[in-house]
Amino acid sequence: MRWNILNKAALPIGVDIGHSGVKLMQLDDDGTTLRAVAAARKSFGRPLPEEPVQRKLEIERTLRAALEMTQFKGDACVLAPSPSDLMIRAVRLPSMTDDERQKAVQWEASERFGVPMEELQVEWIRAGEVSQGHDTRDEVILIAARRAILDAYLEAALGAGLRPTAVDASFLASARNLTRPLRRREDQSVVRMIIDVGLSLTTVSITRGRELAFIKSIEIAGKEFNKAVSERLSLDDDAARQLRIERMSQDSDQGNGDRVSRAAFEAIRPLMHELAQEAALCLRYYSVTFRGARPDFVSIIGGDAREPNLASVLTEHLKVDARVTCPLEGIDVAAAEMRLDRRHASLTEWGVAAGLSMRPASMFQSSLVDRARATGSKRKSTAPERKRGAA
Repeated sequence: MRWNILNKAALPIGVDIGHSGVKLMQLDDDGTTLRAVAAARKSFGRPLPEEPVQRKLEIERTLRAALEMTQFKGDACVLAPSPSDLMIRAVRLPSMTDDERQKAVQWEASERFGVPMEELQVEWIRAGEVSQGHDTRDEVILIAARRAILDAYLEAALGAGLRPTAVDASFLASARNLTRPLRRREDQSVVRMIIDVGLSLTTVSITRGRELAFIKSIEIAGKEFNKAVSERLSLDDDAARQLRIERMSQDSDQGNGDRVSRAAFEAIRPLMHELAQEAALCLRYYSVTFRGARPDFVSIIGGDAREPNLASVLTEHLKVDARVTCPLEGIDVAAAEMRLDRRHASLTEWGVAAGLSMRPASMFQSSLVDRARATGSKRKSTAPERKRGAA
């Protein structure tokens, strides 16, 4: 999948719906400079419900509150659902046309994920050509979600007064953002590894040029770090999370100075090594399957990217320099009201929202969005009127 952000029209609002809240960012592209013209973040008032109707109401309420924090241009948006609501699997299929593959992946996804075909929305990405015995096959990444869950996200956005033009996956948005400098022909062989450490999941992506070649979710992330600290230091969940935020606000490898911080590090260290081992397996799979070059470095992003010593542990296992990366590097953020706290000084958690805003208009046709528009047109929006203008 290729993307092109050289789109001079006004860019949509990127809506990143995560495990704990929402982040909204809108970029402006004047042809020479990308600028963040507006940004807002808002936490959910409670854990996001599993039941679709209640989930929709909580997301809609939170989106409304976030939209009232600042002014955005227009109401067009691209949204990404929580990564935990996506099902991802790589499969190998015979070479076929795109139309044939579109039909095949519906059946494959239903079989692999154990969900009836009519309940799934399925998209796919061709990762590359692989040898299997004496045959050559296409490795295809399946991305699926239950339609009821996606409808809840879309109806929440409509109810908040937004106009969804696309649904995207958060890992595609991050990849789009971090590979935007790769515009030359010779850049198409450049390999990048992105490790997005979130609260509920860690996502490992590998790109080749501007194309996604590998993706895997690992269930070792901020929640598990919080739990380990909570159990080791006999703290409640909120206190453990706050301690970790304070540690992440320091230099990423200098957060173990006092006794409490050292105890927190000892609690988290086994999880970091386990996460790094999983990431190393991902890189090995990519290198063997596609006989691809290794990345020059590994980008660590996400809300929990700055966990002290995580970068050094990843470097040790991957044998590649792993570094905390600001996904807004090269973007002028002066005009945006970022509402930062100390943990967010490196802006590591804004990569998805920025990448969503970069999604070009030419990519927004999908049956899911068309169906959502039809659903939204049958009812009058209950969202309050809001003034909109240039931020």
